[in-house]
Amino acid sequence: MSKYSSGWESNYDYKSYATKLNYNHDNLKMVVGIDGFEGDRIGSDNTTTKNNKAIFLSGEYNLSNNLKVSSGVRRENVEYQYEPVGSETLKNDTYLDAYDLGINYQLDDISSVFANYNKSFQTPDIDRFFASTWVNNGGIWTSTTSFNGFIEPAKVNNYTVGYNNILKSNKFKLSLFRANLNDEIYYYKAGFVSRNTNIDESHKYGAELFDKYLIND
Repeated sequence: MSKYSSGWESNYDYKSYATKLNYNHDNLKMVVGIDGFEGDRIGSDNTTTKNNKAIFLSGEYNLSNNLKVSSGVRRENVEYQYEPVGSETLKNDTYLDAYDLGINYQLDDISSVFANYNKSFQTPDIDRFFASTWVNNGGIWTSTTSFNGFIEPAKVNNYTVGYNNILKSNKFKLSLFRANLNDEIYYYKAGFVSRNTNIDESHKYGAELFDKYLIND
């Protein structure tokens, strides 16, 4: 439950489930599963619902002693519904796909290189559809909320290359990445109104460096 001094209050009811089946045989590892989520945001004069259903499959295969490949796919259906009291119910329904493809090559006993392509997504939670407006009533500032409309899920293409070096007393990892985003979810504030919206296109890039050294036992 969320309750604010302005009198605005919402109750949340979330249910989720997850199933997964693992298969390992020789050089092959596989995982298949189903995920689900049902969530309600119950306000004083409206109910907003989000339902997710997804199926996924991923696998990893050793082509040789030095070369390993991995891949995965996910298919998800997301349904939204905004039901205000005394007004028309609004609905939004979309299907989303995610993919993953990776390769790892062992250079020697202690070092390896890897590359990965990943297409992923992020669906907005229910609260992202509501805007907040601050109002001055006789010197007292109060906040009101209103339905801002559905926003799009964010979609990302990720590219990563890297290097691993693992010794008995030291573990080192370096990776370079770039992410190209469409409809990135963005918190926007202008004056006394704040809301969530989408950025048409954006990108992020950088490097990750990790090192772990064991001084003694």
